[in-house]
Amino acid sequence: MKKKRIAFGIIIFIIVGILGVFTYKIIRDPKIEDYNYFWETLEEAFPYYSFLNEDNRLEKIKEEHKVKLDDLDYGNKDKIINFYNNIIYNITNGRTIAHLGAYEKGQYMSLLKYSYLYEEINKLQKEEQIEYFYKSFGGDKKSIEKDLEEILQSLKYEEKKLDSIVQNKRIQAFYNITEEDTKYLRNTVKKELGLEAENNSTLKAAEAYMNSNIEKSIYIRLYSFDPTATDDDCYNRIINFIKSNNEKENLIIDIRGNGGGDSQYWMRIMKYLIKKPESAKSISLFKENKILEKYYKVPKDYRKYIRDLDEKDIVKFKYSKDFDFILEKTGTSLKPFGEEPIFNGRIWVLVDEGVYSAAMDFMDFCNSIDYITTVGRNAGGGMNVGDCYLALPNCGLVYIFDLSVRLNKEFLPTDIYGVSPDIYTEDDALEYVKKEIEK
Repeated sequence: MKKKRIAFGIIIFIIVGILGVFTYKIIRDPKIEDYNYFWETLEEAFPYYSFLNEDNRLEKIKEEHKVKLDDLDYGNKDKIINFYNNIIYNITNGRTIAHLGAYEKGQYMSLLKYSYLYEEINKLQKEEQIEYFYKSFGGDKKSIEKDLEEILQSLKYEEKKLDSIVQNKRIQAFYNITEEDTKYLRNTVKKELGLEAENNSTLKAAEAYMNSNIEKSIYIRLYSFDPTATDDDCYNRIINFIKSNNEKENLIIDIRGNGGGDSQYWMRIMKYLIKKPESAKSISLFKENKILEKYYKVPKDYRKYIRDLDEKDIVKFKYSKDFDFILEKTGTSLKPFGEEPIFNGRIWVLVDEGVYSAAMDFMDFCNSIDYITTVGRNAGGGMNVGDCYLALPNCGLVYIFDLSVRLNKEFLPTDIYGVSPDIYTEDDALEYVKKEIEK
């Protein structure tokens, strides 16, 4: 009798388990699961969450949009992307903060491109790898050879960060990645590496406007650092233009309104203009969490914990109360390409609030160099250290945000307060520089 009761109990347990799974599949709502996951990751790791959550405004935004899920067509990827980007627009008050954004197809393809680039670099012979890094970053080949293993390890780490996103078939299906897309990206990468690639008429040069008619000056307007719109011809035209006008006294580089892209764009130009190895330093605030540990590993020895700050530092880092540690590090570093720069006059860089991300990185780099002067209004920010790429577990939408808060020289968050140029002016920056040149 006892055995029968045990057997009966086991049968009931199995039936309840099956019904539970069946019921879960019926009542679970992929839209709700994705929505909750999105907000949970923001609350855990989005570094500007506390700055933007005054009076619980983010909680209100969360509840306001949750009721709209019923009307969201989860079979329409464009509507899903728009839905989440609308939430993000409300979160950031229409500003770009810590790169928070839901990716569209073109942006996802840029991640695929980086993945293919890392893959192709690893296939190169050692001499070819050294040549590529030499052309990209300047310096000398002996130093690159010495540091090659460290450079490749860094690339491998970046590649690993992308693996779960770029190799996921569900995510690729969401973005409708075709064989033609893959072929285009691989050809682009091969061209960048100087490898033989199939002809591809869609490759184009980045926008750059050049003018040598300004008195005593040459003027270059760089509208974007978009890595998908650059080729070697673009860089060569810019470099040759500067070389052919190097008798001028001033070089004006205008990046107003440049929302960024890839820092390698400007690095490939600046290595011809700097007189010695240059670098910029950064100070960032971090929260400790699982997402940070996965995407941006900061050794314990490099962490300056908030709890250990003395009274003077607590006053200086007045926005540190919601964070766990500070990281001070050398940011972008660059070595000259040759023995002499191709231009020896004064260099001006024009900036405004539209300067962001890689363009902000360029401005920050220039701010640290005494023979380059930045002029204009405060730039937007976007230099935060560390980034993560996440995907909603059901639909596959990819979204991104940075994992730290970068501080400007006044120890204020860059994406809230911006970064000030060497010379601040509300007047038109180009007209200001022209007047300075005429003096």
